[in-house]
Amino acid sequence: MNNNIKLSQQFINSLSGVQASQDDVDLLTNKLGEMILPSWFVKLITDFKLIGSYLFLSEQYDESEMGVMLKWKTPQDMIDELFEYYPGVAVVGMGYLPVGSCLEGSGDPYFVKLTQEVSDAKFVRIRHDLVEDDDTYLEEEIETVCLNIQQFFNNCQVK
Repeated sequence: MNNNIKLSQQFINSLSGVQASQDDVDLLTNKLGEMILPSWFVKLITDFKLIGSYLFLSEQYDESEMGVMLKWKTPQDMIDELFEYYPGVAVVGMGYLPVGSCLEGSGDPYFVKLTQEVSDAKFVRIRHDLVEDDDTYLEEEIETVCLNIQQFFNNCQVK
C-alpha cells in the first residue's frame, strides 16, 4: 500500500512556498523526541513547496463547517508552537504536530495527528482558549477539520 499523500499537478504547480531541507527534517526529528515523524510527513514537506504557502478550505469540506485559511508553518515555527506556546504545549503528548497558522483572526493553529498511516492522520483545529487551568487539553475539545490530511489536500486550494 502506498502511504504517501497524493497531490494534483495543478496544486503542486500553484504552491509558492519552499521545500523543507534536510536540516529542517533533522530539527523536527531531534526536537520531537518520542514523537515519531512519519515518513509520509517527511516526504510531504521535502518534496513539495508547502512551507509558507497559503491554503484555503471552504466550509463545505470542513467537518467543523468553519472553513480554513492558513499559512503552512516552517519547521522552526512548528517546534516553537509545540514547546513554547499554547495550545501546543498542552497537546504535545497527544501526538499532534502544528502545521498551520490561522489567517482568519482566531489565532487557533492547525495540527495533524502524527500517525504511521496517512488515512489515520486527522487534520484538526485546536483552540487556544480551551486549555485547562492545569495546562492540559481535553481531546474531545479538538475540532476535526478533515478526517485525514489526504482529505484536506484533496479539497483545499492554494491562495
